[in-house]
Amino acid sequence: MNFSDAFLTLLQQTTVEKPSLFPFPFPMHLTLVCLGAAFFVYRYTVQKRPNQMLMAIAMIISLAVWLSESRVLYYAVGVMELVLLVSCFVTSLIFKPVDESDTADSDEKTDSEEKTPVVAEEKADVSDEEE
Repeated sequence: MNFSDAFLTLLQQTTVEKPSLFPFPFPMHLTLVCLGAAFFVYRYTVQKRPNQMLMAIAMIISLAVWLSESRVLYYAVGVMELVLLVSCFVTSLIFKPVDESDTADSDEKTDSEEKTPVVAEEKADVSDEEE
């Protein structure tokens, strides 16, 4: 049995049996949403950026497609997803992470300023001991 084709065969069988508006079968969609939402919630707890929580919410809302076969619901979910994705983009621009290279440059500058007198004092101490 060829295992690489098994996934495609299962996918084709489920879509042939029950066509829907969403391209994946419900168990696969549910699994992907749970994994993705868990990832974004974890990243939100670590980094505290609102765009990550908005992405988790958008992923969970995508499950509403399975509530009804109505095209009105399908388009309403699409509009909500679009609004959430745009808000994710805007909040990612507003809550940018601090650029570490800028802080590293300023830290290096202060470190080098602090190190210079210490090195000069050490050289002076060494020359005094030699005399």
